[in-house]
Amino acid sequence: MLLQDVQQFLRSVVDVEKVLHIADHAQQLMRDAVFSADPQSATGKFLSELLSWQNTLQQFVLRTETQYPLYADLLSSFLAGVAQVS
Repeated sequence: MLLQDVQQFLRSVVDVEKVLHIADHAQQLMRDAVFSADPQSATGKFLSELLSWQNTLQQFVLRTETQYPLYADLLSSFLAGVAQVS
C-alpha cells in the first residue's frame, strides 16, 4: 500500500508535466504582468492554483506520516523533499 500511495502521488501530484506547467505559468505571468491591463486577475488565479497544489503536497505528507509511522526512517528524506517543494 505504501508503494502504491507513493507511486500514485508521483504520477498525479508531482508529475513532471504538472510541475513544468506551474513553472511555465509563473514565468508567463511575470512576462505578461508588464503588458497586462489587469495583471492581478491572472495572478490571483495562478496563486489559487498554486496554493491548492501546495495544500495537496502538505496533505500527502501528513497523511503518509500518520498512516505509515513504522516506516518513518524510510520516508523521512522523501517527505522532507516533498515538504520543501510545498
